[in-house]
Amino acid sequence: GLVGSEMCIRDRLGCKLGLRRGRVKEIVEAAITAIGSTEDFGSDEHAWKVLVEAVKLDPAEVWKAMTSLIEMRDRKSYRIVLESQRYALVSQVPANIIMDWIGSDTRRSIIVADMCSAHEKPLNEIARGLIAKFGADSPAARVLASRAHSTPSAVSSIAEFAKSQLQNARSWAEDSNPQVAQWGKERVVEFQASYEAESAREEFEEREFE
Repeated sequence: GLVGSEMCIRDRLGCKLGLRRGRVKEIVEAAITAIGSTEDFGSDEHAWKVLVEAVKLDPAEVWKAMTSLIEMRDRKSYRIVLESQRYALVSQVPANIIMDWIGSDTRRSIIVADMCSAHEKPLNEIARGLIAKFGADSPAARVLASRAHSTPSAVSSIAEFAKSQLQNARSWAEDSNPQVAQWGKERVVEFQASYEAESAREEFEEREFE
């Protein structure tokens, strides 16, 4: 039952066995309960790892369970959106499942945009789908632009990060979809300016410390 599933959240191997035996739904529910009942960022690592295992078996079930937590738009849902970025959960769910859930709902498009990565070329299918559907200047596209400017992890050089994103943005600017291409061109301008400014700043700091 669910109590056994909750115990297995603390026993990852037991969870893996449970998932293989087809107990996906109850184990996902237990993981979601554990994630939802925690207050501190990053304190339900085991439950997230269980979801990462479960999403390989039943992505629709995992996404359905996730939406109950992220749709609230409160402090808890914001924490969960941030944590989902760390585990790249959105990238492991087929795009059509997520896009069907969004429909034409702007609020949902913003939630998903916040969970997406924008650090690769070509742009991932969900981010691309959001821009194509809602437009290059939509709230979702603005959230994705913000995601593109945030480093996915600690970096030693902001200039190098901007240079890498500039190369990605040049690829996005050549997208076959005009909205995505427009969004990409705007990022090219931003990352070009960012790269030049950060390169100059880092060069100045190196000279100062010589």
